[in-house]
Amino acid sequence: MRRPAAQRVAAGAAQPAALPRWLLPMAAFGIALTGWIPGEAVVEGATIAWATLWLVLAAVFALRQWLVPTAGRWDTLDLLALLWMIWIVVDAFVAGQRSNARAAWNAAWTWVALLAAFLVLRRLMASQPAGRALVALMISVAAANACHGIYQFAVTLPAQRAQFENATPEERIRMLREAGVSIEPDSPTVKQFEDRLKSTEPFASFGLANSLAGFLVPWFIAGLFLFDSQQQHLPGARRAAVAAGLLVMLVCLVLTKSRTAWVAALLSLPLVWLWRRDARPRRWIVWLGAALLVMAVVIAAILARALDRQVVTEAVLSLRYRWQYWQAAWAMFRDHPWFGCGPGNFQTYYVQYKLPQASETVADPHQFILEIAATMGLPGLLLAVAMLLLGGVRCTSLLAGCQNPASPTGGPPSTSPLLLVSLGGAAAALLAPLYGNLVDVPAEIEPILGLPVLWCIGLPAAAAVLAGLDRWVRDGVAVRHGWSVAWLALAVNLLAAGGISYPNVAGSWWLLFAACSPACLAAPAPVKPSRMVLPAALLAALAAAGIWTGYRPVIMGQAYLRQAASANRPQEAFEQLAKAAQVDPWNPEPWKWTAQLLFEQWATSPTQQHWLAWQAALDEAKKRDPLSYPLAEWEGQLALRAYRLYGKQQDLERAVKAFRRGTEIYPNSAFAFAQLAWVTSLVGQPERAARYAARALELDAMHPHSEWKLSARRLPDPELSKGGKQPPSAEQLMHQLRNTIALGGASGVD
Repeated sequence: MRRPAAQRVAAGAAQPAALPRWLLPMAAFGIALTGWIPGEAVVEGATIAWATLWLVLAAVFALRQWLVPTAGRWDTLDLLALLWMIWIVVDAFVAGQRSNARAAWNAAWTWVALLAAFLVLRRLMASQPAGRALVALMISVAAANACHGIYQFAVTLPAQRAQFENATPEERIRMLREAGVSIEPDSPTVKQFEDRLKSTEPFASFGLANSLAGFLVPWFIAGLFLFDSQQQHLPGARRAAVAAGLLVMLVCLVLTKSRTAWVAALLSLPLVWLWRRDARPRRWIVWLGAALLVMAVVIAAILARALDRQVVTEAVLSLRYRWQYWQAAWAMFRDHPWFGCGPGNFQTYYVQYKLPQASETVADPHQFILEIAATMGLPGLLLAVAMLLLGGVRCTSLLAGCQNPASPTGGPPSTSPLLLVSLGGAAAALLAPLYGNLVDVPAEIEPILGLPVLWCIGLPAAAAVLAGLDRWVRDGVAVRHGWSVAWLALAVNLLAAGGISYPNVAGSWWLLFAACSPACLAAPAPVKPSRMVLPAALLAALAAAGIWTGYRPVIMGQAYLRQAASANRPQEAFEQLAKAAQVDPWNPEPWKWTAQLLFEQWATSPTQQHWLAWQAALDEAKKRDPLSYPLAEWEGQLALRAYRLYGKQQDLERAVKAFRRGTEIYPNSAFAFAQLAWVTSLVGQPERAARYAARALELDAMHPHSEWKLSARRLPDPELSKGGKQPPSAEQLMHQLRNTIALGGASGVD
């Protein structure tokens, strides 16, 4: 009969168990995957499988530590992380009651997974060989992404531009549809797509060049620290491999044109020199050579037209945009101080606070402290600040005393940590393209070999850098000063850039934070089982809840949506959409697709039954995403189209109601008021329509971005372009409506 846990502790107290051998390769797989998956699409559920992996891994580790006691106590920093997890779940539940529940839970489980990863990584980073191996892995992943980015700049992006420029109008429409871009006449999204196509900034496996830059900065600094301070462990060819990895990271960092990342790197470089721990004299010639190398890279980028004067001249403009985001986020926090807007719902709420002169409807405020405050409220912000302060105190004490928290029992026994990490990293690289296909973000393919670019270019680069760091992993020391500077560099970047909720950026943040504040494994006795009951139970409950409310509905629901998109018959599509709605009842997408299909069915067969059906499906979508401006706008446009088809007054009234709701959600949108003014005039209310038109023109005058101006846009009314005639611009229509009555100088809207 198996002995109780307390008796097992007493019997084995003299020799506490080591960290399990399987933990290191699994953690390496999870952390390396952050560098090769589309981590920005959190709200859409692209990171839910990754999040589930970390939730399960943390739960299994905690349960094992309960059943097989391990040296190393769970301290206050762990407790704060667990409390933050609980608050995030509570916050997501509250957000789901008033906005998009699916978006809230997708983002919440990603946040919880990042904190779960931190709990596991704190134990691994306390073991010097395992910690060094994980750092070496991430430096190699950064080098791989840098090579991928340079390949994109030189090969992929020019080929895409040439393909679009040489395409026929029909082929361009197909390309726009495949990219998910609206093909409506004068749509600003078309111009944005064309501008992105003309840009030269690489993004590698990421969704944004700024995210790639944010990922590269800390690992470039960490690699530079190693290259400078661990020369005795980087002889000959190994040193050349690491130097080559740093060079490609520098080149790619320059190509991203991320000014925030450049500032973060430049502010960190003096600390790399000041915090060298060896006793040798300062080698000014080496640092002078490094400065000349940076200048050479910048000059080469200018000659290759990868950099232009706008990188400098638009810096103030970029900062002005961020100031607009920060103002809106602060106002959001003031209006929702306790719960914020909820994880994953910042963009939904942002339009309520967006300034009239702001252009983009951003998904985050590009400032990590404001993002936490705006999405999680004051409790979430206080927990985050408490964690950072406590982690900073622990990091300071380690650096001041040069303490080494590792113990002989801290690392995986017998097997080389670098081998275990390499296995996990290789598995991540091999499975990353499959992961991308799972979330509808296919990997970039190398045209000659027909294989993912990650395999053809990224893997060899990563292997070379990892081999170069082999001796340092085996015989070197953890350069905790370097990890602190790298973490600070990423923190500076996140002060003016998005990414704290994206695993492909935040994963590095939490890994380096764990390296700066590792758990103490030097305890004389293993953790008492009674102290592990609550953490183990909580993490197990979170993992189960994450699978049930996150992984299962999202993965199955997306599979049904893909089948609906490829269905050959409407009835088959309806069946798949019904299954998607059933398996994922929080997701508005199946109902939006259903409403669109039912509307087209009603347009060709205008029966009362079909009319009620598409109306009901649209109402179901609104229930699941009640604060969505795009959904309100789409409802109004659909109702207006229905009115133009069969002239039912009730459809026109629904259009008015939807567009009015759109102005309430997005009060500073000139186009929203323009649409409302137009349909209001159609119902025979010229005075009110004139006031709405005046407000639209007033907001339009405050908006400096040409692609969003009313003069460049057309109202989506089929009647305006009937007979193939050129419809007037929205600005022209607003002037006509405003001039229908004398307003007496007033422009207020009732």
